[in-house]
Amino acid sequence: MLKDKYFSLLNSTLEAENNTIFELSLLADCDVYRGHFPGMPVAPGVCNIEMIKECAEEVCGCKLFLSYISQCRFSALITPDKTPNLNLRLQLEKQDSGNISFKSVLFKDETIFLDMKGELQHV
Repeated sequence: MLKDKYFSLLNSTLEAENNTIFELSLLADCDVYRGHFPGMPVAPGVCNIEMIKECAEEVCGCKLFLSYISQCRFSALITPDKTPNLNLRLQLEKQDSGNISFKSVLFKDETIFLDMKGELQHV
C-alpha cells in the first residue's frame, strides 16, 4: 500500500453517481523519489497507477486487484516539488460479471497527467 507513504488522501467528494473526485498530496519525502531520480524526483507511473487502485478501494471499501488496463496514457510529468497536490476523477461501474470497470483522470487545474481505463476485481 502506498497510502500515507507515497501519497495522502486529503479529501474525496462524490460528484455524481459513480463519480468521485479525490484531492491527493504526494509525499516528497517518500523513499521512492531517492532512486527515481536523484536530484530530480519524478513520480513513477506504476506508483500513480497503484494510487488510483487504492482510491478505488476507498470508494468500494474492500481490497481490489487491477485485472485489466484497456487504456493508459501518461501525458505530463509529475514531480512532487512542482505538483505536490493533484486531483483524481474516478468513475466506477459494477459489471454483470461482478468486476468493476473504471475510468480515471489524474489532473491539476487544466493539466492532465494520466488517463486510464480498465477493470478491477474483488480480492
